[in-house]
Amino acid sequence: KKGKRSKSAVVMNELLELQGKKPSSGGARIAIEMSLGADDSRSVAEMALSLMKVLPKPIKILFGDDDVKDYASKSIEGSSSGAVLRSFKDTDDNGGEKASLLIVGAYAKQFPQVVNSIQSQSDKTHVVLLNAEFTPQPPAAAKDFVQSFEVVYSILPLEIQGILGSKKGAVFRAFEEPRSFFWRTFMIEDGKSWEATGSWKARPNAKQIEDSMYGSGAGDNPISKGMSGIKNIFGR
Repeated sequence: KKGKRSKSAVVMNELLELQGKKPSSGGARIAIEMSLGADDSRSVAEMALSLMKVLPKPIKILFGDDDVKDYASKSIEGSSSGAVLRSFKDTDDNGGEKASLLIVGAYAKQFPQVVNSIQSQSDKTHVVLLNAEFTPQPPAAAKDFVQSFEVVYSILPLEIQGILGSKKGAVFRAFEEPRSFFWRTFMIEDGKSWEATGSWKARPNAKQIEDSMYGSGAGDNPISKGMSGIKNIFGR
């Protein structure tokens, strides 16, 4: 238990430093976009519980989908997890201020409730958005809010149809340390190997992604190697 608390504290301090904050100045605002397994309620519940284990307690977890909440609730039933699990239907129960607020799988239509839930917490509450529908391409009304979060891990598959044929790949970002924290695109070749095609400090737009996929590329770089970053951060 002591080791888990120590790792959690180190991770949060690193993320606060990344956002230019001191640990005492306010809670971290981070987002995670995990497309792998996102269509399976049980897998998403397992992702949420993995994060729960390393985030500061007490923690409140808000679910956009009741099925995901049910899976998570059954998994921790009878344990002393220090977590309060709610869905967005439970709008009358804020559950008190928490050290951490984890919001799982919020739909675009639930955006106002997400904002209200965050505003009901202390400024020092750490907030984590896991697979929020509105973070990859936020609507104009949500753009400023979304940009207040640091995306510390993202893997989103992509397929581009063009004159020169279709290209399949992924947009990827993982926090390792601030100096090497980039958005990257990868293209899959022959259904086997991944080739790095571009990197940016800010999230690339559609044209930048397309240009990188049809460009000369930037050499081989297996995406599986980069994915180790999030496993190290969250102890998975």
